[in-house]
Amino acid sequence: GAKVENTSEIDSSFGSHKLIAGVEHYKKESEMSRDFAKLGSDEAKNTSVYLEDQWRLDKLTVTPGVRYDRYESPEFVAGGKKYDNVVGALAASYNITPRTQVFASYTQLFNGPDLSQAIFNSDGGDTYVNNNLKAEEGDNSEVGISTTLRNLTTENDALQLSAKYFETNIENFMSFVRAGGTRVGLNCETGELGGSCQGMTNSDEDYEIKGVELAADYRTRDFGMGLSYSRARSEGSKTGESIPSVSGSSADSGDRYMVNLNYDPTDELGLGWRSTYVASLTDNSGNKKPNYDVHDVYMNYTPSQLQGVK
Repeated sequence: GAKVENTSEIDSSFGSHKLIAGVEHYKKESEMSRDFAKLGSDEAKNTSVYLEDQWRLDKLTVTPGVRYDRYESPEFVAGGKKYDNVVGALAASYNITPRTQVFASYTQLFNGPDLSQAIFNSDGGDTYVNNNLKAEEGDNSEVGISTTLRNLTTENDALQLSAKYFETNIENFMSFVRAGGTRVGLNCETGELGGSCQGMTNSDEDYEIKGVELAADYRTRDFGMGLSYSRARSEGSKTGESIPSVSGSSADSGDRYMVNLNYDPTDELGLGWRSTYVASLTDNSGNKKPNYDVHDVYMNYTPSQLQGVK
């Protein structure tokens, strides 16, 4: 992909403006081979033009934005159908004190049909190509607060605390229907349930996702520690069930707890450990998911003689 962006800063008697305008293009490709033989490939393309204005007026910052997308869908998912869409966004933040900020935002959403999983890519074989597939649309709203406390234990240390609540609404939710074995697939001609083909369809109901995010990040010159908690749950407008996934369960996951420690022994070397614990969950559809824990140990090196290399 490629991206070209221009930023202009303008000062006026009604505050300062930071105008950001850009053009972006990308192409995603999928290819599946088995026993050294190519079985299928597909691609999706998107070109977008966007503009936003970060308008700062004393303690208040307001950022309106608009984006146009020209999306070309995968051939073996939606027949290469092209989608033209315009979305808008509006964000605002206000500094209650120099170190405490409240914020809110509203964003319209657009998501064209994506590539199917590479393992299911067979150049249209046993696949219902949905030429009438609709793009997912919706909106996301969030409100939150963040504050920074300094010089708590040592000079120039900082503790940043933040909390956020969000709601996301999704229309025309797209789901991939698998076939084979005991699974009920799609009719290869009409796309109705009850056939032997796999394919992408739009759900008959809309979904709402609600969630919260809490975070605390402490930082000194060479040491950092982060704690975070997040929770998100989805619900269908008709059945009340959670958003489905390809596996047959739901896309919801349990409450997520994260701990992160990092230490920089030198200006060039960074060491860290991250632990993510996801609690068990019984979703609205009655599906049960067990808890699990993931640990990551990482190291990064930033050579001072090579600017921009990490």
